[in-house]
Amino acid sequence: MEVSAMEKYGITFYAGETNGYKFNSCRFSNFNYVNLSFVSCWSVTSGGNVDDRFSSDSVEDIVIAYQYPNVEIDNVLTIPMIDLLQIVQEWKAFIG
Repeated sequence: MEVSAMEKYGITFYAGETNGYKFNSCRFSNFNYVNLSFVSCWSVTSGGNVDDRFSSDSVEDIVIAYQYPNVEIDNVLTIPMIDLLQIVQEWKAFIG
């Protein structure tokens, strides 16, 4: 059985509440992949071109370089695009 990208990178999505403020975020069991925390900052909507559909306001201090077939994050983490796509799709389903 194939391991999901979330399992591979030790990511868990969760919903929380602090002082009446509800939020969704990511937890990481493997701190080497904490660079993926920007996933929970993205505003993900369906359809269209990726460039038109991701709000990068929350990730302006993070360098995300697309170098097929990988994505390099902050010159620290290199992740296959297919894994990042799966993580973002699962995030989208989670925030539904």
